Amino acid sequence: MADPLSKSRSLQPAVVFIFALQVVATAWLGESLAGSVLSHTLQIAAAWLAAGYALAAFRQARGASRHFWLLVSIGFLISGAVRVLR
Repeated sequence: MADPLSKSRSLQPAVVFIFALQVVATAWLGESLAGSVLSHTLQIAAAWLAAGYALAAFRQARGASRHFWLLVSIGFLISGAVRVLR
């Protein structure tokens, strides 16, 4: 059986990449229009990636913690959707 954390570890470069890009975009583009658009796009990507992680935790969890992870994933999905609609 495969390590249950191997899948989440394979996504760690995506998390680090989004974070690093956010830092670089903020430092380089600042508060310009391009900086704002890139920043919001990266925040949407980060929210949906976090929702994916929470859904993976939901599938692996047992008992009451399944409800917790489901609510957390819904929260991240809503957060990403709100940023899209803004």
